[in-house]
Amino acid sequence: MTHLRGSYAGLPGPNFVDHIENVTETAGSNAVLTCTVERLRGYKVAWVQVDTQTILTIHNSVITRNPRVGLSHEGQTVYRLHLKNVTENDRGYYMCQINTDPMISQLGYLQVVVPPDIENTGWTGDLVVREGTNVSLECRARGYPPPEVSWRKEGTTSQGTGGEGVMLHIGEVLTIGKVSRLHMGAYLCMASNGIPPTVSKRIQLKVQFPPMLWIPNQLEGARLGSTTVLECNTEAFPRSINYWTNHKGEMIAAGSKYDTMTKEDTYKTYMRLVIHNVTREDFNTYRCIAKNSLGETDGSIKLYGIPQEESTQGPPNKEEGEEAGGEDTDGGGTEDAPPPQDTENNYATDRRGGRQRGKVTQSKKNGIDMKLRIRELVQLCSVPKEFHILRPPIPISVETAHTYIWTKIFRNQNLVDGSNCPAWVT
Repeated sequence: MTHLRGSYAGLPGPNFVDHIENVTETAGSNAVLTCTVERLRGYKVAWVQVDTQTILTIHNSVITRNPRVGLSHEGQTVYRLHLKNVTENDRGYYMCQINTDPMISQLGYLQVVVPPDIENTGWTGDLVVREGTNVSLECRARGYPPPEVSWRKEGTTSQGTGGEGVMLHIGEVLTIGKVSRLHMGAYLCMASNGIPPTVSKRIQLKVQFPPMLWIPNQLEGARLGSTTVLECNTEAFPRSINYWTNHKGEMIAAGSKYDTMTKEDTYKTYMRLVIHNVTREDFNTYRCIAKNSLGETDGSIKLYGIPQEESTQGPPNKEEGEEAGGEDTDGGGTEDAPPPQDTENNYATDRRGGRQRGKVTQSKKNGIDMKLRIRELVQLCSVPKEFHILRPPIPISVETAHTYIWTKIFRNQNLVDGSNCPAWVT
């Protein structure tokens, strides 16, 4: 029988019934391309991989030696090309052709998508750096379509975001200039291309720095027999060794007299010293100390005595006060008041050494004492013009500072030199 340009003599030739549908499959799955024809008669159908010009099947037979290629058909109308466990190399055009003269054909496209994967070769891994340096975190991903890489920091949340943290950057490299302890933590590199699943890897960034500390209250007052608490906050990485010492420099151990407690949170540590049954010997300076391999630091807290509550009875009259010769009608004669016996520091006398003329009552004498004593101690302790004495810090005037010095500090301590001057918070 003679073939005349794709048809039998006097009869319509073969033709394609429908277009070949494009197929998208994930790498590792199976793909099927379908070619439907009509009036095939004695002609044959073949499948060809266009990119490599490889003939895969002819009519009912598989030609290629690729074991992943298969063929199925329904009579002489439907021819299906089967590709098992597809890879990215299988991506491209496939031709279904009929051996007419001239040849007629159709094309179908196989798209092979690949879920994202983070490459180990482009992975920074955990980092330990010194504070103040520049650091770059790298994360390279592959997949098809090419994935988008984004960075998030764990533990940072904002309204509308999940537990993975706030997005910091889009790109394979996250650069942090002059890294600080606030940057310390876990960073997530996330790769996504719309093909599930989204993948991520975790980088732990550790920032090293020497210890530093701050003290909520550098001056603490307590009454005899009471229990008082001293507090200190430190920051350090590597984590520091933290302890308390007394005014002799001796380490304080927990026991019936003292309770010590530390609470650690990442690079932060909260220190607490509890002193039970306060005595006069406890009115002194205590130090909290923090040490690590990069350095050490310490801070001091002054514990002073608070006068016992004054009697509810009224003060003696003027004559009784004069005859008593030493009762303080202003302060109630508390045991924490400065001793008036020291003639060298007795400021009831004139500054030139002579006694004041006239009769001086005890309350008036105490007022003169206070003013002169303040003047001397302000000069002795080099009190700054302005300083922060309250928490939260509030600047106060010099006059207020002088009053504070007398009523809160010097009145409750027998200061005769500058050795016990408090540390001013400027």
